[in-house]
This record gives sequence, structure tokens and C-alpha cells, in this order.
Amino acid sequence: MSFQWFVQNLVFYGVSQNTGAWLTNPYIAFFAGALVEIAAYFVVHLVLNRWGRKLPYSTFVFLFGLFAFFVVPIQMLMPKDSRGIELHFKIKEKHSFF
Repeated sequence: MSFQWFVQNLVFYGVSQNTGAWLTNPYIAFFAGALVEIAAYFVVHLVLNRWGRKLPYSTFVFLFGLFAFFVVPIQMLMPKDSRGIELHFKIKEKHSFF
């Protein structure tokens, strides 16, 4: 359990520190990442009150693993000028972490 906590935090901080590479303006990208995090806190609060901790935790960990696993192949298949699609997948990956 400690290893899983360590890896999840390491990946989360890696994704958070990479928000500057999402768009051409790093300040707007950081602001977009902060909005996703704020929205995720509200969603997590509602989900935990409704379903408890075990089922949502395992579901979010599974979804995060899928997004993290498929992010690189999807980016390799995308055209080079499709910043909107790339931003969409990165925000989904960050949101599934919570």
C-alpha cells in the first residue's frame, strides 16, 4: 500500500509539473489544470459520500492506469498539430487520478 501511494503521488506531481507543456502559454495551462483539480475535489467529495471509499478508489486507480498506459500510443498516432485532442486526453488523465 505504501508503494502504491508513493507511485500515485509521484505520477500526480509529474503530471502537475508538466502542465506548462499543454499549451503555448504556461500560465493558462496551469490555470486549466487548477480548474480540473478544483472540480475533481467536489466530485470526489460527492462520490465518497454516496458510495464509500473502496469501489471509487479501485475504479479511479484502474481508470488512471488505463489513461497512463494509453497516453503515449495515442500521442504517437495523433497528428502533430492537434493540440486540442492532446489537451483533452491530458486533462482526462489528470481528472481520473482523483
